Amino acid sequence: MPVLHSIKIRRLAKMIIRRDFIHAGIKYSFNWNQKNHRNFEQWTTGRQLFKYLAEISNNQVPHDLFNNTELQRISRFKITGVARGICPKLGRTLIENGQINRLGAENEYSRIARKVIQNYKSSGISSKPGHDPILKYLLINHKNTVAIEVPVWRLPPNSITGHIDLLQVVEDGAIIADYKPEGNFMRSLPQVAFYGYLLGKNLGLDQVSCVSFNQKEAWQYKPEILVNGLNSLLEKYHRGEVPWISFILN
Repeated sequence: MPVLHSIKIRRLAKMIIRRDFIHAGIKYSFNWNQKNHRNFEQWTTGRQLFKYLAEISNNQVPHDLFNNTELQRISRFKITGVARGICPKLGRTLIENGQINRLGAENEYSRIARKVIQNYKSSGISSKPGHDPILKYLLINHKNTVAIEVPVWRLPPNSITGHIDLLQVVEDGAIIADYKPEGNFMRSLPQVAFYGYLLGKNLGLDQVSCVSFNQKEAWQYKPEILVNGLNSLLEKYHRGEVPWISFILN
């Protein structure tokens, strides 16, 4: 390995605090760019999130909850039980109503995803990169990104657990970002929005927004979309109560 490349690797390793958690038989590698995060400690949200991520890095996570397979997982919050074509229709309606902001192809998230995909091709790797290389690239190269695979939970009663793909700090709040290479972001919007809702509720954050992205484009929305927009639309197409509502109301 060239000397300069070796030095760069060591420097990057020092930037990142990593903790591996095994939750319900699945490995989650929490990574915190603490050095990057210290640039945002002058912001209230930056300080609140720094304390939270420090606790996680010190293993202050309720592993018993995460390993209880009977508890609800936020990753299960998806739009199901609707006819084909309804999810894209819901997305178009929410965009028209101004509740989802379509960021377009040149947004920073998609550009970085394309860059990582191109790096794979240039290196002769036939497979497409999954979550891990794209999230880590953002963690190292995006100045507002502070952590990936961040555990989030609610203690009893009405417990629930999940892992946030990517967490960013901006001057007016926090951004929860989620890489969805499969394309139809609307199906998993309840999952990502609930991450934002729960983190904001737990830490008392006033401003939280969410981003779903793939290599082509990205969409931004507020966690409140779960009750102020999506729920009323789903009543037309979905039979029965959607699962996330009870966790918001209780």
